Amino acid sequence: AVENHLKGISRYDRDYLDSARNLTGLQITFLGTSGGSPTLNRNVSSLALELNMHRSVNETWLFDCGEATQTRLMQSKLKITNVTKIFITHMHGDHIFGLPGVLCMMSNSRSKVIKELKDVNADRNQISKSWASQPVHIYGPPGIANFVTMSLALSESSLSIPLVVHEFSNQPSAGEDSESFTVTNRRLKNKIRVEKVLPDEKSLMIRKKIINIMNSGEPDKAKRYSWRKQSFSKNGTGRQQQNLLDKWECMRWYLDLYDANEAIEVVACPLKHRVDCWGYVIKEVDQPGKMDTDKVKALGLPRGPILKHLKNGEAVKCPTSGRWIKPEEVMGPDKPGRKVVILGDTSDNRWIAQDARGADVVVHEATFTDDMRQRALIAGHSTAGMAGNFAKYVDAGSLILNHFSARFEDSSQWESMKNNAKGRLKDLIAASKSEEIASIQTITKQAVAKFGKNSVFAAEDLTVYC
Repeated sequence: AVENHLKGISRYDRDYLDSARNLTGLQITFLGTSGGSPTLNRNVSSLALELNMHRSVNETWLFDCGEATQTRLMQSKLKITNVTKIFITHMHGDHIFGLPGVLCMMSNSRSKVIKELKDVNADRNQISKSWASQPVHIYGPPGIANFVTMSLALSESSLSIPLVVHEFSNQPSAGEDSESFTVTNRRLKNKIRVEKVLPDEKSLMIRKKIINIMNSGEPDKAKRYSWRKQSFSKNGTGRQQQNLLDKWECMRWYLDLYDANEAIEVVACPLKHRVDCWGYVIKEVDQPGKMDTDKVKALGLPRGPILKHLKNGEAVKCPTSGRWIKPEEVMGPDKPGRKVVILGDTSDNRWIAQDARGADVVVHEATFTDDMRQRALIAGHSTAGMAGNFAKYVDAGSLILNHFSARFEDSSQWESMKNNAKGRLKDLIAASKSEEIASIQTITKQAVAKFGKNSVFAAEDLTVYC
């Protein structure tokens, strides 16, 4: 970003680049932007979020892991050894078929580091504390643990890294479903720890209240609250045996990020799709404001640890006056952390909107153009306009579109393919239906029209946004 700015590219602003908010190091690399199936230019769904903040977090997180994600990782500037966490939105193949291969690739990379430690006669304690021996965490829907376990076991793949799989649960903490367990298999040479992620108790209380409202005999309220089709009897109450809310609606999950907890918060929320699906809200914790040095001198505070305590939000006793000094007396307002929203496939994202409000960046699928809205709703997907409407509703700073249907190609790339095609390929291109050829530029324009801002970008594979 800095290099592009120095070259005079207007997309980047020097004030933004020089601000403290950008020093935390947060950028997105798209590894796959096609939906359903790959194209000649686009791989299926995957993106990487690079984090470098608080001196304690220097990690890369993957969101979805479609087929051939390994190839895109090798083509990018990302380091596979930095990948520590993988977040899965749903269990469709174009989002998970690359996961076993990526895990094996990570295992091979880390095993080389462990071997180097052994070659220099590092003791067992040093090796166990090495980052290369730390577990890889996978967060995702129920079933993701079975998929990982069976694919590794049947292929007799051996991993040098421990895995911890966190599956979303809709059960309260008292339920048996909340218990964690270890998966073992005679073909699996390493153990996989499976833990259930429990929903936030407050969200369960809100869900209960909504169900009571929906049972109050007001069909209009019920239709407003739920994405399910509601069926009502003549007196206006919900029919018996009907689930007024979908299994996951209104719930949210706060994820345990271990060492990254002090720098980042991640909330998972349900999305409407043909299968259980989630979106993720990633937010940096707020940073302390700038210290007013003039006030520090006026209060007689010396340099040293006492100022560090003030920066950490602790009150201190002034050694000269004996008065207790509160942080707000010398510190400016906190600098809000950035927020990134990454959505899976969806045709209704109402339950993530509250947490997504004020996002700096929203990554939203745009599988179809606006004229295909009905088809999108049936398939559980979004149009470009639906993506723009959501970004406008949550007051996002920027909108990045991805997960484009394979029928859409960039117009310039399409013309190049036609001009360079020979023989049968040229005949196939000429025979394609004109209505199936739409440009990515059209999708972007439709999103801009609904969003009301020009900060809409159509993601391409290996594009980096920061």
